Amino acid sequence: MADAGRSSLAAMHPVELTAATAGAPVIPLLDPGPELAAQVGEQVEAFGSAAAAGVIDGDLLAELRTLVDRALAEDVAWHRPTDIDDVGRVTFLPTYGAEPLRLLAARALMGPVDAILGSDCHLYTMTTLVQAPGSAGRPIHVDRYFGAKGFVVGLGAMVLLDDYTEESGLLRIFPELRPSAPDREEFVAHARRLEAPAGSACWFDGSVWHDVLPNRTDRPRRAILLAMVRPWVRQRFDMVRMLSHLDVEALDVEVQRKLGLLGLAPGSYEEFYLPAESRPRELLRRAVERG
Repeated sequence: MADAGRSSLAAMHPVELTAATAGAPVIPLLDPGPELAAQVGEQVEAFGSAAAAGVIDGDLLAELRTLVDRALAEDVAWHRPTDIDDVGRVTFLPTYGAEPLRLLAARALMGPVDAILGSDCHLYTMTTLVQAPGSAGRPIHVDRYFGAKGFVVGLGAMVLLDDYTEESGLLRIFPELRPSAPDREEFVAHARRLEAPAGSACWFDGSVWHDVLPNRTDRPRRAILLAMVRPWVRQRFDMVRMLSHLDVEALDVEVQRKLGLLGLAPGSYEEFYLPAESRPRELLRRAVERG
């Protein structure tokens, strides 16, 4: 998903220096109503992506922008020169605060995820996608190709913290799963572009080819990407240890579930034979103590 193997970079094409999106289809913005999950599922099945406006409220957006700006400045200490690109990537955003975990409890955002992957899906990782002012964008690439056409293994749920416009750098998503990248002419002609206001969300199959166009403004264009996966896909991090600075036992039960904290494996016969109704929370309590 979001940490796409660098091996996929070999398949990239240089990104265009101009937006050149005239005539390209736009991802329609759905309303975050009771039919949203079903509508997103239909769109993802048909085109590999879907989007909706008004998914995240303004107060949470403001908190997330502040956190992302701080995290970008601090996280760079961990990056190697080969890791740095134009997408402003924070390796694991909750390292810097609990605010992003509230997204895992946002029903408008998570409802479509559950509908597509199942309610037992969990977080693979949570990172940032930030286009710096004047940055060149990112060429055609795929996050991770699972080769399971018609069956979504990993789903990106992207929250827009700023407006996605022609000037700030559009995301374009090719509407067909393929094992190799489409040529540039075909991609430009058929890729659907995400043009949406802050607070919108975009869901996309982690196996679709996409690119990011240049940010031609004097402001950063920020987003948070939650990479969600089926429960049998191993998470990128040991969530108990990565979140040891937070009181994970006090988190909302649905957030715990989405973090994979209620699916920890027993480490002994004694843990295995704990009562089924109390085992998940007891395993979490013990893991926190060990961590």
